[in-house]
Amino acid sequence: MELSPLSPPRLVSNQQENIWQTLRRQLLTCQSFTWAVAFITTDMLPPFKLVMEDLQASGIRGTIITGTYLAFNQPRVFAELLKISNLTVRIADGPFHAKGYLFDHGDWQTAVIGSANFTRSALLANQEWCLKVDSQTDSTLPRQLAAALADLTGKSQPLTYTWLADYEKSWEPPAKPVLHVKQEKIVPNQMQAAALENLQALVKSGARRALVVSATGTGKTYLAALAVKDFAPRRFLYLVHR
Repeated sequence: MELSPLSPPRLVSNQQENIWQTLRRQLLTCQSFTWAVAFITTDMLPPFKLVMEDLQASGIRGTIITGTYLAFNQPRVFAELLKISNLTVRIADGPFHAKGYLFDHGDWQTAVIGSANFTRSALLANQEWCLKVDSQTDSTLPRQLAAALADLTGKSQPLTYTWLADYEKSWEPPAKPVLHVKQEKIVPNQMQAAALENLQALVKSGARRALVVSATGTGKTYLAALAVKDFAPRRFLYLVHR
């Protein structure tokens, strides 16, 4: 249940209700909104577009300020945002990494500010923390956020089809992080050594099946790798639980 406009500041997370539910409820009751959010994913746009259709029927408009930091936002994100007629999108310059949501309810404003980008994982599942503050009980944060958003709006540029065409030409997917593996010789522990000896004996006897039962943390994954190395098959299939 949404707290009244006179509710004190509170922490919003994905524990009891997710952050998207809080943002959606604010959208459906506001007169306008301005967001500054660095990262946006396409999987959050369908539910957002449904809400924006409802707001359009009531003449409600909004603004999103986003950017191109780390090339995270795909061109498709901007293309979909351009389709929303009652939404203004502006592009911030430089390493833009802000996450703030401001809703204007006429007599009061609500600020939601914290760690959550406009991505499905951030708004539905991740361990994210946001502070929700209504101006009728504490006007400091909403007022500061409004001033920061106004300044950011003046320093940003509008999203246009021309801008998007240029972005599509230069955009490349962000590089995946390289996993640096420490190179060291893996020596079987006591359980693994005993199991490997028994497995080798089974193979020599002509057995085609074996079952290893061992407690959690004793090293079954390494054991499997060591066993495959000893057996040296031309190919093998390794099945694991998800």
